[in-house]
Amino acid sequence: MTLFEDSFVEKLREKEHAEEDVYFTRRDRDLIARLHQAKEEEQREHLRELARRRCPDCGARLVERKHAGVAIEECPLGHGMWMTESECRTVAARERSSWLGRYLYPPRRE
Repeated sequence: MTLFEDSFVEKLREKEHAEEDVYFTRRDRDLIARLHQAKEEEQREHLRELARRRCPDCGARLVERKHAGVAIEECPLGHGMWMTESECRTVAARERSSWLGRYLYPPRRE
């Protein structure tokens, strides 16, 4: 082999190694990004679980109670009650003359 051929073969090897480096760098970057994303999602889920069914004022766990046959959640320290929309509508349908019934089922104007 001549010096020119040796130089050409060496440059091809260098190019091949450079392309491998680029490939593995991209692959590693993608893997790291996926790991970060999975970690962030895990942290978000953990925070959601910590905040779920908690009083927004004091952070106490909400206690489920039955009122008028409807399950609601209330703060054990008396900061309020929470119910789903369907539970609220169930109570309002029973109590059409209450403020809640009037709010959800306003009188029809004809």
